Amino acid sequence: MNKIMIKIKLCVLIFCYAYFFAHSNCSAQRTKSNHETGIQRIKGNWFDRKNKRHLSIHHERGQEYFTINDWYDIGQGREPMIDAYKAWPRGNKLIMLQSTTDLRAPYAEILPSGKFLLYRTKKMNDENGPFIDSAFFSRYK
Repeated sequence: MNKIMIKIKLCVLIFCYAYFFAHSNCSAQRTKSNHETGIQRIKGNWFDRKNKRHLSIHHERGQEYFTINDWYDIGQGREPMIDAYKAWPRGNKLIMLQSTTDLRAPYAEILPSGKFLLYRTKKMNDENGPFIDSAFFSRYK
């Protein structure tokens, strides 16, 4: 009788461990799925009414980065021009690293904020400093 009780306790213990690990693994998968859903919400076309600025954010399957096209409405002394940037997902935001090539772009982040996007930038050559500019974008209607 004693050996039977030990086997039953051992089976219960194995079952409890298996149950615990199975559910902890599922919650990790759910978190990753929520993270991917949050990043996927950023994709699309966005507009900043205050500055009359547009963003188009795309992600191609197999790429590690997102492509961001950035332009202003024509007029007010502006010529038609579209800038293109690469942004990498980090947590729930997109990060655009500083570029010192011909384009010269400061460090920037794009964060989802409810129905809006918060686009904020830092001073050129000061990635550790505070954010100096920000804009809110809403999705095209």
